Amino acid sequence: MIRVLNNRILITDEYVRGYQPPYPDRVNNVYVYGTRLTNGVMVAAFSRPIYSYEQPYDANLVGCTPWKFMVGLNRMDINGHAHHHSVTPIHQVVCLNNLVVYSAPCSFTYDNHRVKQRVTYGVKNGTLSFRFVLTGIKSGTTGWTGIGFGSSMHSGIDTIMLRLWNDQIFITDEYVKGHKSPSPDKVNNVRVYSTRVADGVMVAAFSRSVHSYEQPYDASLVKCSPWKFIIGLNRMSRNRHARHHSVTPIHRIVCLDNCMV
Repeated sequence: MIRVLNNRILITDEYVRGYQPPYPDRVNNVYVYGTRLTNGVMVAAFSRPIYSYEQPYDANLVGCTPWKFMVGLNRMDINGHAHHHSVTPIHQVVCLNNLVVYSAPCSFTYDNHRVKQRVTYGVKNGTLSFRFVLTGIKSGTTGWTGIGFGSSMHSGIDTIMLRLWNDQIFITDEYVKGHKSPSPDKVNNVRVYSTRVADGVMVAAFSRSVHSYEQPYDASLVKCSPWKFIIGLNRMSRNRHARHHSVTPIHRIVCLDNCMV
């Protein structure tokens, strides 16, 4: 679903059955690259896997499948609930095997006015490279953020931890299981290229292998795997032990075959 509300474009992964408004999926598998609304023109770039990970809510798009293209902007209420479309959607059978897809880096973006965060990532020769940008940081702020790989805390999460301390960024390869603070891996498989904190912006470039060399502490990221994006900076102790995140991490199924560079 693509909604225009207060001059902003909101893109969500939803499901509808019968004559009811659509409602969001439990797992949002839509990745938004960018949106723009200027001079009466609305532009949006986004993607989703062709496979189904949350049946029946995600359709499998392998081979030839029926699509429905909504026409124009349709009415919705003040809460953003969609009303019935004013123009009959255009039905087409789409065969994705006939499309040529050019690989490019993938990205995750979060923006709620107070926190603006963007993670760009891509794979080359088995190495997964990241560029992490977080804005809106006040001078003297300390805290932690990062990216987790795994389904849940109960089964264990392989985590790349980013800590901001005394205007320096520390990046480590860690693991957490259960409701404990993450602990460093015996073998650090994260390579740091550069870090910078200036003018309220935190930037870091780093990489790790897509393969697992230290099980169960390193998650294999080959093909499609569950990721968790930590939002903003979260509290930590004076010893730099991470405390519980203040915002629920955003879960994504990431298919790195779509992120080759």
